[in-house]
Amino acid sequence: MGRFINQDDFLGDVSNPPSIHRFMYAHARPTFFVDPSGRAVFFDEKGNQIGADGKPDEDVFFVVPSRVPNPEKPGKTMKNPELERIKKTTKKKEFVVVEEQRSAVQLPPREVREELVAAVERSDAPSATDPVGGFHEEGGVFAEASDGRTIVIPAQPGDAADPAVDTHAEIDVFNSKDPALWNDVGADGEIRGTYHVHPSGTREEVVGPQQSAGSTSFGATKRSKAFFGHPDGSQGPSGMDFDAARVRQGQQHIVVGARDDKVYFHDEDRVLVTFPVEQIVDPEKKK
Repeated sequence: MGRFINQDDFLGDVSNPPSIHRFMYAHARPTFFVDPSGRAVFFDEKGNQIGADGKPDEDVFFVVPSRVPNPEKPGKTMKNPELERIKKTTKKKEFVVVEEQRSAVQLPPREVREELVAAVERSDAPSATDPVGGFHEEGGVFAEASDGRTIVIPAQPGDAADPAVDTHAEIDVFNSKDPALWNDVGADGEIRGTYHVHPSGTREEVVGPQQSAGSTSFGATKRSKAFFGHPDGSQGPSGMDFDAARVRQGQQHIVVGARDDKVYFHDEDRVLVTFPVEQIVDPEKKK
């Protein structure tokens, strides 16, 4: 347990003795630490790259939160020591060793990240109940199959909604478009997470009293844009999304804002990290 079959090609760091052992996996404590490939790239909760271990690959992590409780000052917070350590290592033009990453959360595999972009495109396109596009949700489930493969299972499109009338759009992410894909997951496979898109559509709405006498209007009239999202313009998880995460703890929960172009990773209480949609497939390639 806790060892690689082959030698790690990373030679280790003398300041971190366990890292020098080339057959040891995650300091022999895989319950706590992660090192899926021996290589990794790290980002903060705003999607900024803060470090790497020397070779870009498909393993991408974000380190959250940016602030943590201060054990010496109850009720106060402090900068996340792990996050700051990675930043300092990078500033010294040194590579980050994948060790003791208690704050690191791994992004889903590339197949899932590509599907997030595709789901936005489907949400913006017409559907059976949304003739113009932009007013329905798309989403689905991703799972790890018995043989280790990642299986993405898109759902049937949600019904169209009107942001000037409806408080939100909805989708059943488990109402699979192709139920046969669950056969690929297998009896021993596991659901790893769910995702859905908050649509980009807007409607003009008129606020305020309107009285007409012939061609003359009386009263205050205000026109505004109604959209799916929060008053500040963001399209992060709703209260219903947080509630759903409480039911499915231990999985990844992803909301994609088609209007604000952001991908939100969240748990049952808060947003963990956001990425621009254009950056999610290849986080290292800033636009």
